[in-house]
Amino acid sequence: MNVVLFSKYLSERIENSASNEADMSSILSYTKQQYGEKFARVYSMDDSKICAHSAVVLLEFNRLLESFDDIYQRAFVPIKYRSFICNKLFTNIKNDDFVVNEAYFGREKCQSNNSCAKYASQRQLSDNVVISSLYANQLVDGQLVISISSPVRYQGEIIGDFSIDLPVDEAALLANGKQIAQKSYGTYKQHIIQYADYPFERFSHTEEHVADNQTIFVYRVPIFKVLTDYFWLLFVYFFMSYLLFRKFAELKFSRAALKEVRIQAQRDELTGLYNRSILNDDYFIARVESQPTSIIAIDGDSLKRINDKFGHAFGDQSIKYIADKLVDGVRDNDYVLRLGGDEFLVVLVGCEVDFAHDVARKIQHAIGSDVVNHHGLTVSVSYGVTALKKGESFQRAIERADKELYKAKRS
Repeated sequence: MNVVLFSKYLSERIENSASNEADMSSILSYTKQQYGEKFARVYSMDDSKICAHSAVVLLEFNRLLESFDDIYQRAFVPIKYRSFICNKLFTNIKNDDFVVNEAYFGREKCQSNNSCAKYASQRQLSDNVVISSLYANQLVDGQLVISISSPVRYQGEIIGDFSIDLPVDEAALLANGKQIAQKSYGTYKQHIIQYADYPFERFSHTEEHVADNQTIFVYRVPIFKVLTDYFWLLFVYFFMSYLLFRKFAELKFSRAALKEVRIQAQRDELTGLYNRSILNDDYFIARVESQPTSIIAIDGDSLKRINDKFGHAFGDQSIKYIADKLVDGVRDNDYVLRLGGDEFLVVLVGCEVDFAHDVARKIQHAIGSDVVNHHGLTVSVSYGVTALKKGESFQRAIERADKELYKAKRS
């Protein structure tokens, strides 16, 4: 229901209706005959008759209530017209204990809670609506309400106001230690709903609702209340976050450890070169099969003689020496493997076989032209080179490289 529109409609009906006593009496008689007290109840300060202007209002008021049937009766929402001319109150609420007195129409009571349009300021009336502060409405046995009022005029003068009283659940509103305070803020009047007895009240979450050009309803929740009420949630949040972080760290460590174990499993203990297990690695297989790849099989010459003559320590030095020279002679993205003993394998990824022959000759020369240790020990190697053919297994290519190696050894 639009309070402002209906009050304007009442003003227009009063202006357009006949103003003589006989016509108003006829309207009043029709209203009583048609409606009686089925919808509107009339409360009066005395036994005086309903004045002419109010007769039109009473008829339209009954028609309004009839159109809404018993919606507002069931909801117990007071709808009112207050006549300041003849001191009458029309409403949908029946309360035999309610008494209308002079104060009900007076300036002091109206201005104490902003519940009347007649005594509102011109600024309040600029939008033709006046919203009251929270107050106890005796018409509904002291129920806490907020009134929305709009003036009804005749020839420019306010002769009454039409209003709806919206009930407020006081128990819910003031639950958990809330209180209501009023404060003037410039031309506005603030109605503040806030929690009492919390420190640092200025640190609050605030929501403001501007009701009209003078009334603001403010709801404040102190930050300390939020922290107090939801501390356990914060604790649970941080505890769960800690557990998740710890599990994530453990998982990260486990993955790193697993990776390290996997790397170590693919490495030769003596030289740090790859061992034979790298040949089964999916990434290795994908690389060598996706581009031209050449293989160099390398074997140390007379390593058994060095072991027998100088001991295994010299033999291990010789193997490490060959491994270092192999690593120095290839690119970082190539693979150098120790297959066992003095047998090595160099895998040149993205390399044609002619270039692989050049690499093998340079490695052979580098190994043979230097000494293993300060004792002047020297070693030499033989090699065999081949290219991995398309669709061929890597093992088959290694076997072919070995054949080339043994040919070189016998020559």
